[in-house]
Amino acid sequence: MPSPAFRLFNVMLSSGQSPDLILCNVLIDCLSKAGRCQDAIQVFLSLSERNLKPDSYTFASLLSTICRSKMFYLLPKLVLVSRHVDADLVFCNALLSSLTKADLPSLAVGFYDHMIDEGFVPDKYTFAGLLSALCCAGRVDKAVNVYHGVVMSYHDIDAHIHTVIIVGLLKTGKFHKAVSVLRFAVMNKYPLDTVAYTVGICALLRGRRTQEACTLYDQMKNDGMLMVYKQNIKHQAEDNTEWNLILDTSSSEDLSDVAASVGWSLMLAM
Repeated sequence: MPSPAFRLFNVMLSSGQSPDLILCNVLIDCLSKAGRCQDAIQVFLSLSERNLKPDSYTFASLLSTICRSKMFYLLPKLVLVSRHVDADLVFCNALLSSLTKADLPSLAVGFYDHMIDEGFVPDKYTFAGLLSALCCAGRVDKAVNVYHGVVMSYHDIDAHIHTVIIVGLLKTGKFHKAVSVLRFAVMNKYPLDTVAYTVGICALLRGRRTQEACTLYDQMKNDGMLMVYKQNIKHQAEDNTEWNLILDTSSSEDLSDVAASVGWSLMLAM
């Protein structure tokens, strides 16, 4: 609801209130999500006029804006400007992901190594960014090894990490490796959500494993996820963090393939 938000913002300005850094950060993030990326950048540029110094959250939000608008030529400038800010894990994770989306996966892998050298403790978003970067860089064996190490060493890893590695392998055409990862996740009873199931079905169909795709579809039904998927897919795509992450790392062609895989699975299972 950007229009009511800006009416409220204008009321605030007309009453003599001045936006602080927190409000500007929220504005940058909301404008970016509303597709108004140029306006988001203008808010960032206006900070100096208000004598406000951007923090790591400002730059993390701006990274999201750059990725949504695909204005990747701004990345070097942003990194240069942000060098005086105390970077936190949120900003580093955002930069790691942005470098991969800017088709600079090798730099992303190098930046991950830099993060570790600087003493950052990686979280699930860091590992997701690293796995995407390794796959995009063509280092699929390394990506699979890192994936196995992460899921066996960290007990709080959720379904998104399985989705990321499967999507990364699918993008590089490594369908059988994607199926292998899926089998590993299912065999070890790792948590899989609707997104992980969907890309898993896609991997099986791409690998010409139709019967296994049907079996996974049946398991999805038995786990009660199919009804949630068919009824709430639009809501999930807009509001669910894991859906947004997978949408951010997939091209429209990939998403069409995923949707087609679900359709095929529905027909095959009937």
